Amino acid sequence: MRPFRMALAALLLFAANLPLHAQLTSATITGQITDNSKSAIPGASVVVVDTATGLTYKATSDSQGAYVLTNLTPDTYRLTVSMAGFQTSTQENLIVRVGDRATVDVMLQVGAITENVTVQAAAASVDLQSPTVSTVIDNTMTKELPLNGRDVLQLAQLAPDSGPTSPGPYNQGASRPDLSNAYVGISGGRGDSTAFYLDGALNEDVLTQIANVFPNPDAIQEFSLDTSTFSAKFAGLGGGVMNVVTRGGGNQIHGTAFEFLRNSALNGRNYFQATQDGLKRNQFGGTIGGPIRKDRAFAFFSFQRTTVRQNPINSTTVLTQAQRNGDFSSSSKQLSNPFTGAKYAGNQISPSTFDSAASQILALLPVGAPGSGLVFYTTRLIQNNNQFVTRVDVNPTDKLHLYASYLYDQLNQPDPSTPGNILSAGTSAGSGPVSSWLSQFAVLNSTYTFTPKLTTTVVGSMSRRSNKALSSPGFPGWSQLGVQIPSLVTPGYTAMSLGISNYFSVSWTGVYRIPSTEGGFSNMWTWVHGRHTFEFGGDTLWSKVVKAQDYEGDGAYTFSNSRSGDNALDFLLGAPTQFIQQASFYEVPTRMLPAAYFVDTWQVNNRLVLTLGVRWNPFVPVFDSAYHQEGIFSAKAYANGTRSTLYPTLPPGLLLAGDPGVPSRVIDTNYHLFNPRIGFAWDMFGNNKTSLRGGYGLYQDQMTANMINLNYSPFNVNVTITNPASTENPYEGQVDPFPITKPTPQSTPFQVPLAAGPFVPDMKPPTIQQWNLTLEQQLPLSTVFRLSYQGSTAYHLLGAIEGNAAVYNPALTQKQNVSNYNVRRPMGQFYQGLSLNEDIGTSNYNAMVAAVQRQIGHGFTFLAGYRWSRCMTTADPGGFNSDVYATPVRSADYGRCSYDVRNQFKTSAVWQMPHTHFQFAPANAALSGWEANGILTLRTGEPYTVLSGVDNSTSGIGKDRADLVGNPTLSTSRSHAQLAAAFFNKAAFAPNALGTYGDTPRDFLTGPGYEDLDFSLNKAFALPFHKMEGERLQFRAEAFNLLNRVNFNNPNATISSKSAGTITSANDPRILQFALKYMF
Repeated sequence: MRPFRMALAALLLFAANLPLHAQLTSATITGQITDNSKSAIPGASVVVVDTATGLTYKATSDSQGAYVLTNLTPDTYRLTVSMAGFQTSTQENLIVRVGDRATVDVMLQVGAITENVTVQAAAASVDLQSPTVSTVIDNTMTKELPLNGRDVLQLAQLAPDSGPTSPGPYNQGASRPDLSNAYVGISGGRGDSTAFYLDGALNEDVLTQIANVFPNPDAIQEFSLDTSTFSAKFAGLGGGVMNVVTRGGGNQIHGTAFEFLRNSALNGRNYFQATQDGLKRNQFGGTIGGPIRKDRAFAFFSFQRTTVRQNPINSTTVLTQAQRNGDFSSSSKQLSNPFTGAKYAGNQISPSTFDSAASQILALLPVGAPGSGLVFYTTRLIQNNNQFVTRVDVNPTDKLHLYASYLYDQLNQPDPSTPGNILSAGTSAGSGPVSSWLSQFAVLNSTYTFTPKLTTTVVGSMSRRSNKALSSPGFPGWSQLGVQIPSLVTPGYTAMSLGISNYFSVSWTGVYRIPSTEGGFSNMWTWVHGRHTFEFGGDTLWSKVVKAQDYEGDGAYTFSNSRSGDNALDFLLGAPTQFIQQASFYEVPTRMLPAAYFVDTWQVNNRLVLTLGVRWNPFVPVFDSAYHQEGIFSAKAYANGTRSTLYPTLPPGLLLAGDPGVPSRVIDTNYHLFNPRIGFAWDMFGNNKTSLRGGYGLYQDQMTANMINLNYSPFNVNVTITNPASTENPYEGQVDPFPITKPTPQSTPFQVPLAAGPFVPDMKPPTIQQWNLTLEQQLPLSTVFRLSYQGSTAYHLLGAIEGNAAVYNPALTQKQNVSNYNVRRPMGQFYQGLSLNEDIGTSNYNAMVAAVQRQIGHGFTFLAGYRWSRCMTTADPGGFNSDVYATPVRSADYGRCSYDVRNQFKTSAVWQMPHTHFQFAPANAALSGWEANGILTLRTGEPYTVLSGVDNSTSGIGKDRADLVGNPTLSTSRSHAQLAAAFFNKAAFAPNALGTYGDTPRDFLTGPGYEDLDFSLNKAFALPFHKMEGERLQFRAEAFNLLNRVNFNNPNATISSKSAGTITSANDPRILQFALKYMF
């Protein structure tokens, strides 16, 4: 009960007002008021006014002339300082960024208070307040930079210290196909270690812990990316924080209408494709914002619709007309009846003996070309995406500010099939051809200012998602074809799976329905007390996912062993090689995660600021609230012969939630984790132009909702039958365990040896430490230079190890060894593979990052950065049964992270060319209004592992690495054809020696580098009859990979393969996109 009381106390303490997530989108302005002798001026009035909304913030300088203004909305402000005996000072166009703690010092001149000195605020300044390394992408770059698909998540890669990363072990399936940019690697963290915030609340896919959908670029005000030592206010993840703010309305009406068009006719051709991709994409919509009541209430609305159409040509092999007629005379083999053994004279078979289900499927297939059976068919890609974004800001009084934002995004992928052709519905395994993804996200925010020194913010959020993948409604499942098997899928759905070796396949086994809900609430207080700014509060996050997955619930047939002498004939006669059926999955991962924090920003003196923070950050694993379907494997329990009391028929050692000594969540909850996050900022010379900053932080990652593995007994009943009696009745002569109920009955007998993927006891939370030391220097022309050392180390990272690897027997040959895996496994009597999910991983990361940034000024803004980094680990995010050694010597697996990109350079720029002022008006119209924008990315390749491809370790893991016998490096200065044919020297490797795992390190070779230039050229036209301020029409021509650079992917690195060393895929070629945009 104690952990529950602690959590309840935190909720009651910090959620006093509304059900609600910490206000993390605001900014702070601090500074000192002095006279021309640099003496402090106490009692000066400081007033800051949001020029768009009229919202006013006030403060008074203290005895040392210092002032602090908190909870400012990111926008453009006017700052006014007044004091009797001094001239009033006003700074116009003061830009405040999301998450800023900006320093604005003001020097007053002696004179009458009625005299006003107005200046333009400095466009850029060094950070004198915070230890966090952060990059802000402003509204200009967000709207003007070329973005393929208008996906703002691409902009996260603009930060000099971010990079590509692997998705992680549990980020597969059920995620949107257009979220490929959601994996952002920061400070050596994994792809699911970056937190994504929208309007102050966590906006992530609960299932996978990656980014949820974000608004389109025209609906974004700006965002920041914190990449090292971020504040204790943010939820505990060990990578970084992306913090996005939506646009709001103002006292002036503003808006846009746009259409972006991508057509393949002008695109380049992928290096490995004979034709262009044929993809057509239209994105159109608009925005409008303005006042509901001047200075008091404002609204903003955005709509975008995206349509994608593609008709790729595919090919496969199906049955010829002769084979449909039973004529297999072209076969060189003597074919025979698989049930009786009788030989077919002349290889002629009567169609009357064909299996009924096979005959019905034949009617849904095209006829193959004579001799080859080759057919071509189209699998259409149809996607329709609608997005709505709205935000309302209300200021009932000068002390109360309210806003609400809402995001709705629906992506539909309707049935692509052509009636009568089952191939047209798609044939890839693990996917349903009919899919939809719905995302809704709402935020409520209330900020109340009791005094200029005391404010409180209460924020609430609610996120709902619904992901579905279904089979094509126009084609039947096995049970609908008269096959005598129970259909285990949800009524009204099918999960067809059929594969014929050397012929076609149809697999729609990835049928699922996954709704999820996540709610958050928080309360944050800010108290300015002397030279201390205290921020304290708490937040709670509640999530629930319902996972209903059918997979192979309709049965999966494979025809591959030629029971008749021909695979196609096996199919026609109903003689499969293998039949698999498994019960549907149903689980409800649930969690409530409380947290609290305290941060003291202490202005020690005019040049030194200390940040002292701590976060109470409990580790709370998810649990299945439906049936508590989680398990562990205990080596101690196995040795003692201890079995589950819930399922006594399970083998010893496999224990479940509810068994004696097993936590209800299987992994222990830890409510005693406190994360210190401290740092400093030093104005080195006292001129506000040079700062030295540094910090340290401790963080814990949390489990994703997709980490519950149910693909083993007793949570899932999976039947595999080799050479079943027939397609029509595969259970003939077998035990048919279906249908079963949930939870699985305790008396269910389980076939041993069984395969399992449980956790191990006493799992620890993944823990990450980050640190940085950063030097910033103000340069001319509103430019800031930053040089930073960043590092991190992590331990208790999740990985997997085979706990029951077969032991090599030197008295046997390799073939004899691999033919009896279970006999040689230490626990082979009870278990096959035993993939143990453990906290075995460690990693370390070190980087030097140099960056130069110029905020918008005189029409030109840019961000450029170079990063050298080194990331090493013992456990890449590889998922269940990943490529970790089976040996207990974990250090033997120490190597590069799979996303270890050693060198990268990135620059992005927006250049609004100067307007001309010729006396000849047509010349001005032709030469004015031009804008050039671009993103240049250069980076070295990602590492890869060279595999043997032969199980010479005879362990049954299938991850043996090759032995190194020579120099694997080949010149990268060769032609594209030469690089694709042999990227590395495969003769430098040999199959690993018998009884070993291979001597090559993991990820020790580096793949092809990446070079890309995205560029846009825009022209704005003044409208001759415009009636609104700023009304203009903009034409945009955008090119992605403008130079049509061939960027290869990594090569095939399995040396037993005939294609070892070759590259068979590449990134996109040049893609052109055109747009018209009306703005007012």
